[in-house]
Amino acid sequence: MHLQLRLFLLCALLFAAAPGALADARDDASSSASRDAFMLQVEKAHIIGDLTKLIQLRAEIKENARDDYAANYDLAYLLWRQGQLLYDDDHDDERQEIFELAHERIERALELRPDDIEARILMSGTLNSLAGESLFARMRLGRRAYNLCLENAERAPKNPRALIQRGLMYHFAPKTFGGDLAAAHATFRAAFDHFDPSEEGPGAWPNWGSMDSAGWLGQVLVKEGRIDEARAVYQQALAAHPNARWIREELLPKLEGDVAAHD
Repeated sequence: MHLQLRLFLLCALLFAAAPGALADARDDASSSASRDAFMLQVEKAHIIGDLTKLIQLRAEIKENARDDYAANYDLAYLLWRQGQLLYDDDHDDERQEIFELAHERIERALELRPDDIEARILMSGTLNSLAGESLFARMRLGRRAYNLCLENAERAPKNPRALIQRGLMYHFAPKTFGGDLAAAHATFRAAFDHFDPSEEGPGAWPNWGSMDSAGWLGQVLVKEGRIDEARAVYQQALAAHPNARWIREELLPKLEGDVAAHD
């Protein structure tokens, strides 16, 4: 009789707790879906080069939520992409300031989750962007960015964002420091093949990188003299995002212009 009573009480407790647990699960799922949808807007704005939209979206992120990992990561990503849209002489100071803010936010995200691979990858990106601002910055941050990139590639060898950054190291490093065009090609190809170009937002956030992988793979193919393959990569990317500014307004016209110049 005592055993039956204990079982009854246990079942009662489980059923009493279930609604709350289910509600928490629903709240978590709703929050995740909302974040995915919001960051998809950020990603689309970056891809088409809509700086005004990025600034509007920035105002919607909780900038004072310093103990919220997702808010810090998402703001760091948005700022990093915003800075990338400011590569002209008129915005040098503003761009550097934005990259510094992005780096500060991703540092905070990593304080909250020290082993989070996506935050580590984004930090590698912000470090590289800051290192590119001046010779002094390259001397100060370049080695740290390089080491972090290698560590990320070892920790997450199939992560497409880690692959993109490893490919950039192969692409830009001198041969004496590991530069290798063939390795860059293979690495960018692996990242590019990860993404389904027919999907606007493949998987949960973070899922950025589809246009990055297409743009860099295409440029490596051009360097290798594989013009038709490069054009096909760009066209595949534009089939998914017809207004992708980097590819539509810069990379593809440059490819076609170079081809015309050699005809």
